[in-house]
Amino acid sequence: MKIKAWQIQILGVLALILLFILTIPVFANRIPFVLKTYLSQDLNEQGYDWVKVDVKGRHVILTGNAPTTEQSFMALKAIEKYSPILQIDDQITPRIIQPYSMNMDWNGQLLKLNGYVPNQVSYTQFTKVIAQHLAQENLQANLEIGAGAPQNWKKIIETSLKGLLKLQQGHIEITNQSLYFAGQTPYSAKRDEILQSFEKYKQYQKKLHIVAADENNKICQNKFKKLLEKGGIKFSSGGSVIDKSSYPLLEQLANIAALCPRSKISIEGHTDNMGSNAANMKLSQERAQKVANWLFQQGIPEQQLITIGHGALKPIADNNTEEGRAQNRRIEFVVKGGQ
Repeated sequence: MKIKAWQIQILGVLALILLFILTIPVFANRIPFVLKTYLSQDLNEQGYDWVKVDVKGRHVILTGNAPTTEQSFMALKAIEKYSPILQIDDQITPRIIQPYSMNMDWNGQLLKLNGYVPNQVSYTQFTKVIAQHLAQENLQANLEIGAGAPQNWKKIIETSLKGLLKLQQGHIEITNQSLYFAGQTPYSAKRDEILQSFEKYKQYQKKLHIVAADENNKICQNKFKKLLEKGGIKFSSGGSVIDKSSYPLLEQLANIAALCPRSKISIEGHTDNMGSNAANMKLSQERAQKVANWLFQQGIPEQQLITIGHGALKPIADNNTEEGRAQNRRIEFVVKGGQ
């Protein structure tokens, strides 16, 4: 039986295809082997014989324990020239981190951490400090170990953590030797205590913005007082209709209130002693409420405002003179505290 030429040609092609398929695994395994051998030899020649090289395709994995952090950095630099054709996964211990960072967020209930610590000992000690202040369910931590920490890193992240947890809420960013700390606390004494705790870290550039509610209240109160000392809010005689001449003053008072959004503002009405106590109480309350209504129309939240009528119970001058009675007929703004 004769075999035609074209049949022989087809058989030959099929044989070549089969041979190519069978040799694919050989080539696939050969490439990582050659890369591993070449890179290992290159590192050994440069004195980094402690580095172990593994290659999967073109993915190079470096492991090993570096004698120093400087050695770890230099070993990685030694093969960075291959990075255009290789994906390098640095798993050398210690791993050099640049920039070295730690971020902390606290909302009064949940603490979120994201950053680095220099070694396992530091990791254990830092987590123990956290456990002294928070239950596990109040923590979301993403902490990694890496070399390259700046001087006093362990101390400054512990100081930052302790300060942050004293606040109602706050945010911290530490990058290399730069520290940004922002937050809110009810008390200026507590804020000053936190600021003082960072004084010893002279080598760090610090931006500390901690708002103390009581100090902010004092500032707001002082602004209201100075403004009202220049002239009081005027009303219709014996009534609660605000005189148009007082509109510019009310606008200035509204501006101050807008700058103090975390403060409760008590608008308190007072009268002289002319008339009955019941009438004076009613009039003082109505005048205070009219002022609050005016501020509300200017955009000050209703829940920020309190109104109180004192009638003639709290005079600041002698009611036996017209001048004294005029001083007693007044509206006061009293900052009560945070919302």
